[in-house]
Amino acid sequence: MSSAALSTDEITFVYTSNLDMRSELKVPEGTHVVLFKIFEDLRNDLAGDFDAVSLIKFIKEYRYPLVLPFDRKVSIRFAYDNSTVFFLMYKKDEVGLKAQKVFYEAAQRLRGKIQFSKVDVDDENYGRRFVQFYRVAGSDSATIIINGPLTEHPKRHRFDRELTAENLLQFYEDYKAGRPPLFLRSESIPVANDQPVKVEL
Repeated sequence: MSSAALSTDEITFVYTSNLDMRSELKVPEGTHVVLFKIFEDLRNDLAGDFDAVSLIKFIKEYRYPLVLPFDRKVSIRFAYDNSTVFFLMYKKDEVGLKAQKVFYEAAQRLRGKIQFSKVDVDDENYGRRFVQFYRVAGSDSATIIINGPLTEHPKRHRFDRELTAENLLQFYEDYKAGRPPLFLRSESIPVANDQPVKVEL
């Protein structure tokens, strides 16, 4: 456990041999690790025996909200972890609300495989920057993109199917297999095409 504790300074590790604590916290028999949180389901139990590797993996999987609201701190974390990220850019309307529900369902089913994050496109700090950076219409109620890791010259893939959890899962599988088309952040085709063309990935 000590090596797992040394792997992060954002979580407090506590060890106890007090059996009354197991009863008070309603820890199932055979479970030795409980992660307490202040969001979502408030706790996660690691069943059975464990070692440093499995404990670190468990902490990494459950220490953050399933879908992270994007901000500067999250941006730094994604860059540091070299994360592949499923991004949802949404508006606070009926379509955007439905998109968030489907997005969360897919996130639950893909927990531990890819990071999920959401951005309110009307947010002055980050939403509008996302709209500009990805060159999506600010009027869109929901846009979903997979952004690849930074170390692999990040490629972006835009979801263009009916918004269902099954289609999002298939989109992820297509991404892993290298099948989805790239989302090119290119300018519209000019009327007079007599200049060099530059495509940004």
